[in-house]
Amino acid sequence: GSMVIVSHDRDFLDPLVTKVVEFKDGRIRTLLGNVSEYLAIREIQEAATASGRDPAASAAGKERKRREAELRNERYARTRPLQEKLARVEAEIEQLERNKKDLEATMADPEAYRSGEALREVHASYRTNGEQLMDLYHRWGRISDELEKVMAEFAEHTERQ
Repeated sequence: GSMVIVSHDRDFLDPLVTKVVEFKDGRIRTLLGNVSEYLAIREIQEAATASGRDPAASAAGKERKRREAELRNERYARTRPLQEKLARVEAEIEQLERNKKDLEATMADPEAYRSGEALREVHASYRTNGEQLMDLYHRWGRISDELEKVMAEFAEHTERQ
């Protein structure tokens, strides 16, 4: 369930991205969090490097990094189950949409109309399939809303710090 997304649109990426992979100086570094968090961490690190890292700033930086890591881990723990639910619902929707197309193809075939009983079964399956799809669309919306709320909570918390 991983995707590689390349974009310069932070507003598009932030709600989607849970991990950023940085390729720099021949090294690969993975950071949990969205693009805004990654950029904030990178800015802090660059400022620390430019300032020569005095011991007090280094200790404060370590504490800040620890808090940031805790926050990322908490966000991950709260969003991961929602993302997994969303993925399962999306897979079910995809399957039902394929079934719907198959049933529509069957109903479009003149041969399907030779047997009234078979046609009734196809129509009943089509109706049931549609009801299940509507239920899944509603579930997808509720889970998406819940995920957005959790992400907004963490974004608010991050902005306050």
